[in-house]
Amino acid sequence: MKRFVIIIVLIAVGVGLYVYFERKPSVQYEKPNVPRPVGANPTASIVVKEFSDFQCPACGAAHPMVKNILSEFKNNIRFELYHFPLISIHPYAFGAALAAECANDQGKFWEMGDTLFDNQQNLLPSDLTLYAGQIGLDQVNFDACLDSRAHRDRVNDDINQGNAFGVNSTPTFFLDGQKIDDWSALPGLIQMEVNRKKAGAEQKK
Repeated sequence: MKRFVIIIVLIAVGVGLYVYFERKPSVQYEKPNVPRPVGANPTASIVVKEFSDFQCPACGAAHPMVKNILSEFKNNIRFELYHFPLISIHPYAFGAALAAECANDQGKFWEMGDTLFDNQQNLLPSDLTLYAGQIGLDQVNFDACLDSRAHRDRVNDDINQGNAFGVNSTPTFFLDGQKIDDWSALPGLIQMEVNRKKAGAEQKK
């Protein structure tokens, strides 16, 4: 019974926050035309996509691995992060995704992402504003962006894309369009793909 009550409360909080972030904006924000952030090498032929949720414990556990592959394969892969907030169980994830996109407007998507994963237990709107100051964002612009929910459509588009790809949990990784069932195997799979492409290039010489 106690567990049932906790689940109901979490769902109610999640719905409440989602409604908050979906409400009509009260602040006007001039959204810049900033492309999706890309990690490692934007022109690489090997593409890694992650569908993630900033409040998801498993995503937090996978994040050190992600940082390692971005460093180890910085010349070999194009890394794209897509938002997939599971709002029914992670009520602060949608707002955190908006915060990351607001940080991207100022060129600090990855810095905000690192901060959010490092503080998964503290993702209230007031926390997000605090983190913006800590990573050196223009506070006025960030607050206006977050309050106006300027990137709501991008986050929802990511969710729709994840649904179309059959994503039902986070984190979910794709390597060159192939869904990876065991994310801990990703570094080895990337290395195999790098070796395969390198061998193919050698044969063409």
